[in-house]
Amino acid sequence: MSASPMLHLPAELLEHVANQANERDLKALRLACRELHATTDRPFVKAFFTHRTHLVTKYSLETLVSITASPKLRGQLKSLKFATTGLPYADRPQRSGVRG
Repeated sequence: MSASPMLHLPAELLEHVANQANERDLKALRLACRELHATTDRPFVKAFFTHRTHLVTKYSLETLVSITASPKLRGQLKSLKFATTGLPYADRPQRSGVRG
């Protein structure tokens, strides 16, 4: 199998293309081959690890701990939000049959 013509482009141009891609296309581009995966690493980290929102669940918080354990990923983290929508409040009694 021959290499993709994209691989003949300079790394800077490939990174620029990756920066312009939407999240779905960026993921697909990274899955195309190892070379593209490596070349698009910086735009991928910027797109998916700069601004994070996590639920207050064990799985989501464990994921956040994993992200912060990675020097490459934690260095890009700029904002963090915790989503609590739909979680019951411990200090507020649950009212049955009443919609808020």
